Amino acid sequence: MSAIADESIVHASVKIERQFFTLVRWFGLLVTALALVGVVVSCLVAVGKMTSKANEHMRQPTATYADYMQVKEHDQAVHTTANVDDTLERKEQEAAKAAAEVEYLRRLKPHLDLILNNLTLYAAKVDVGKPSAQAVGDYVRRNMTEISSINNNEDLAWGYVDSLEKASTDLTADGERIAKFGINDARRVRWDEFIAWHANAFKEQIVQEKRRINGENIRIAEEKASALFNLYAAGGAFAVFVTATILLVLLRIERNTRATPIKSVSEQKNKNGGCPVEC
Repeated sequence: MSAIADESIVHASVKIERQFFTLVRWFGLLVTALALVGVVVSCLVAVGKMTSKANEHMRQPTATYADYMQVKEHDQAVHTTANVDDTLERKEQEAAKAAAEVEYLRRLKPHLDLILNNLTLYAAKVDVGKPSAQAVGDYVRRNMTEISSINNNEDLAWGYVDSLEKASTDLTADGERIAKFGINDARRVRWDEFIAWHANAFKEQIVQEKRRINGENIRIAEEKASALFNLYAAGGAFAVFVTATILLVLLRIERNTRATPIKSVSEQKNKNGGCPVEC
């Protein structure tokens, strides 16, 4: 009777031991899998942050006649209100500059002609003073120079000319409707006020774009700085992964050492002449 009780206790302890190591093994597998996932995710995030780039493409501003009319509805008045060097090198530079200026004026002339024609037609419709070709040309060229210097981008200056050309066309098309408004009506548009508003709106949008790009660069710099933390996290997760893997290997070794079935207590007694251990 005592032998049966001893054998039951041994089998129960073995069963509990096996269940315990089974739980430990599954827990180790879970920790290993989570650690491996952590390594992969942390590395991907770190690589993504370190390779990310700011969107530095300058979007072309859009200052339209419709935008100006919205401003007019809320605000009744918008008013805005070289030494020659005789050296050969200087002469060559001046010659190159003169050639560039001729090409610049040649390219600009069709745009100025259309803008001036639009403003002249509008002035006739609304019965206001006609624009001066010299004054309008100087004004447009001055704004082109300012816009180019804002971001050192000549394409933006030509974008300004194209935008003014389209906006002045829209203004002229709306001239007959505007001519019906009274002199003091806030919706009545003066062509000089309009081109001044257009230039200011165009420049303001460029400034806003520069602020956006600066913000993008700051954000990217912060993300790249935080990428180091992700790499540390990946290293920590990898260390957990290695530790859990070693634990699993040890559990496998321990399991293999217990692969031989344990003999029952009764068999031990029979072998040893009735004694549970060797006498």
